[in-house]
Amino acid sequence: EAYIAAFCRQCGAKAWIIRFPNVIGSRATHGVILDFVRKLKKNPRRLEVLGNGRQCKPYLHVDDLVRAMLLVWRRAGGELNCFNVAGRGRSRVAGIAAETIKAAGLEGVNLRFGKENRGWKGDVPQFDYNLKKISRLGWRAGLASGAAVKKAAKQIWEQEGRK
Repeated sequence: EAYIAAFCRQCGAKAWIIRFPNVIGSRATHGVILDFVRKLKKNPRRLEVLGNGRQCKPYLHVDDLVRAMLLVWRRAGGELNCFNVAGRGRSRVAGIAAETIKAAGLEGVNLRFGKENRGWKGDVPQFDYNLKKISRLGWRAGLASGAAVKKAAKQIWEQEGRK
């Protein structure tokens, strides 16, 4: 961001920087929900969760991300336009696991959690974004974090079923 800001100042250019959280939804190529779906397809009786399941972060459906990006591009006309984008609220990994199991129509799945507060090296177990700036542009996610997880779990389960 510092390099982009310097370039804008030196060259009189404009830039739009959008910081987004965990983006979820159809056509997933990676992420916690896709990981859970693939694990459940291999073994529908057991789901191993990386970390203790208490990791809690904002999740944003891809449809809301696209709307936010277009709105920022249309309404923010400054030299350097930096915005945080996220859904309302946050979701715990344990809840995402439960929602994925529900989307799969499975019952009695043995959830196995790790002991660490992180799911992997470099994982940030807790974070949230300040959304005041993008809210002033009139943007609000159509789906709260939990609703985005629910929708994405269904979409990704269906997506992987077609493979």
